[in-house]
Amino acid sequence: MNATRPDRANVKVSVAMITYNHEAFIAQAIDSVLMQQTDFEVELVIGEDCSPDGTRSIVRDYAEKHPGIIKALLHPQNLGPAHGPGKNNLVSVLRACRGQYIALLEGDDYWTDPLKLQKQVDFLETHPECAICFHDVTVVYTDQRYGSHYFCPPDQKKISTLEDLLVANFIPTCSVIYRRGLFGEIPNWFHELPIGDWPLHVLNAQYGHIGYLDEGMAVFRIHAGGIWSSRDTVARIKQWLPMYGPLYGHLGEAHGTAIRSGASKTIAAGAAAIFEADETNSLASSLEFVRTALVAAAGAGYANRSFVRVTKARSYEALGFTAYRRRDMRIARYCYARALALDPALARNKGFLSLWFEACFGERATAMRKSITSRLLRDRSLR
Repeated sequence: MNATRPDRANVKVSVAMITYNHEAFIAQAIDSVLMQQTDFEVELVIGEDCSPDGTRSIVRDYAEKHPGIIKALLHPQNLGPAHGPGKNNLVSVLRACRGQYIALLEGDDYWTDPLKLQKQVDFLETHPECAICFHDVTVVYTDQRYGSHYFCPPDQKKISTLEDLLVANFIPTCSVIYRRGLFGEIPNWFHELPIGDWPLHVLNAQYGHIGYLDEGMAVFRIHAGGIWSSRDTVARIKQWLPMYGPLYGHLGEAHGTAIRSGASKTIAAGAAAIFEADETNSLASSLEFVRTALVAAAGAGYANRSFVRVTKARSYEALGFTAYRRRDMRIARYCYARALALDPALARNKGFLSLWFEACFGERATAMRKSITSRLLRDRSLR
């Protein structure tokens, strides 16, 4: 990387980094940017959000040593994720970026491949139809409660669309790079959301496809101090759900099907997570969560009758599976029956039927399935 002060008009990539209480990690994050080998100019814009630990001192030292590359925004007070229009750390950093492309890297993650930026820029330069490029990353748990693993599935699509992104966010934040200036000024509703990366990807994906490089070139670190990763599943889902309304308001019914699909799956996952954490083994809190979420979806304008029915069915199916794993077959039977009543198409799902039969008939389920299957085959052969 060129250590001289880059010509702002010629900066190719701006790395947008937000940091708060990352004293143990921030140096590794910055070093992973400085090690990048590129044939173009790169700048690093760091938003230090008034951390009470030693993060600010480390950022200031790096900025003084690398004035030609690092621009430090040392906020005089904590802006946080959302403090009204234009007043949050991420937006302030994005507004300070001047590159043709913007790459994201939070202060507790880091890049592992010195050619990462070069590879992604080369991809976007040869794929003008793409607005975004991302890659796989390694997920690491600092408390070692789980082993490290890749973030993306083996069958991750090489080219995805806005519709895919609305159903689920499959882009690790520390892997993404996108074309700057696609959507103009960040809309006001963005500032009220608890999460910034997914809606930012959505804003960009309106103007092009999403390209994927099947290489692990970064580490996404899970640690106790992570604003998002430290939360349990229920807390994450409760923060995730309110984002579908503003996205629907922004994109409209043209993308309503994808938004409803994503919201439906998220509600079902939330119901299952609440039930999983409920030591009393009661369904009440899970079903109340579903009811409240559906009321909120109706208020946000994207719910319809089909969405309500499918979401209830999907939630009962998820609850049934959770009960089945806990070997509570009474609740499993009830939930599977309710799911089937709401969505008869589940009868065509072999996995659903298998679990339902076992919940209903226990050890006799296998024999009954074989008997029914043989009868169906015999009846077909007689036709």
